[in-house]
Amino acid sequence: MPLKIKNNVALRSLAMLMSLLMLLSSSAYASEEEELKTEIEQAKAAREQAQEKASQAAATVDLVAAEAAEVQAALDAVTEAVDAQLARVAAVKLDLSNARQFVKDNRARQDAIAVTIETAVVDAKRFAVDAYMGTADPDEVWLETSDLSQSVRKVSYLDVVNQDRGDSFDDLRQLRADQDDATEAARQAKADVKALSEQVNAELELLEERLTVQERLKADVERRLDEWIRTKEDFLEEEEEFEREIRKKEAALDELLNPPPRNGWVRPTAGKIGSGFGLRRHPILGYSRMHNGIDMSGGTGDAIVAAANGEVIFAGWYGGCGNTVIIAHGGGLTSRYCHQADGHIKVSVGEKVTANQRIGGVGSTGLSTGPHLHFEIRLNGAAVNPLDYLP
Repeated sequence: MPLKIKNNVALRSLAMLMSLLMLLSSSAYASEEEELKTEIEQAKAAREQAQEKASQAAATVDLVAAEAAEVQAALDAVTEAVDAQLARVAAVKLDLSNARQFVKDNRARQDAIAVTIETAVVDAKRFAVDAYMGTADPDEVWLETSDLSQSVRKVSYLDVVNQDRGDSFDDLRQLRADQDDATEAARQAKADVKALSEQVNAELELLEERLTVQERLKADVERRLDEWIRTKEDFLEEEEEFEREIRKKEAALDELLNPPPRNGWVRPTAGKIGSGFGLRRHPILGYSRMHNGIDMSGGTGDAIVAAANGEVIFAGWYGGCGNTVIIAHGGGLTSRYCHQADGHIKVSVGEKVTANQRIGGVGSTGLSTGPHLHFEIRLNGAAVNPLDYLP
């Protein structure tokens, strides 16, 4: 009887201990769930803030872009006005040059005509007087000759000379009057052209000042536009970062609430299980440390198979694990096959595998005391007991 009582007490103590462990586990589970939910809500709030800021920045970008278009239109208008003003300046300069040439040509013409007329008058007078009469007075001609016909002829010649001279002088006076009018007109034209030139040059200076201001405004607007575009892109990138964090947290919460199924697994090799999962004294390093998997016996080259369907995400040397294959099974679950023999890995990264498909052979590479398979299962990177999954 006392033995039974002691056994009952022990059983009750064990049951209480198990209940306490389950309660603690449930409490930790609930705490992790609440923490994930809180982090998800915080990330969503931050994402919404980033979205709002990105939207505000986008609206500002539109406004500044519209302003930039207006500034560009004004700049184009000023540039067009400057081009037109330059054309006017060129036309005025041409008019001024033509006016100056007109004055110069008329003066030369006046001088040439004057010389020609004076020469003609002098030559005619000298010819008539010297050849026929030797005087310029018609009344004196009758006294200097007794031949009536000769006198008549001489007077006629003198009249012609005097008339030609008078006509020539009249023509010269008219030409000089016309020349004076032309010279005055040219002078006035020159003055008008000069005044117009000064006016258009002043207008051109104002336009060039406006052009400088518009170009400066354009540069400033373009700078602000670039800044707001970068700001908008920064907020959009921040929004994407929060979105990725939310998806990651939601996936972790889903794995917590809906853990991956534990059926469909097979033993990765036929050997017996030696060292189990948990703390142990390392056979090579000589101190206690966590043993993150189980060791299964076998001879060099014995078959190692995939413990479940999945995709190979690593195949090669993995530090103390030696030649290793790592398979992802979805839901944050991976399996690891360590210490494989050289040249026995049968799969490559990216390859899809099925349960019971050969992936390698038992070996003793890495930190190993002899041929065996060190097998691990990890959930979201944390090692879990493989015996919870294997049949």
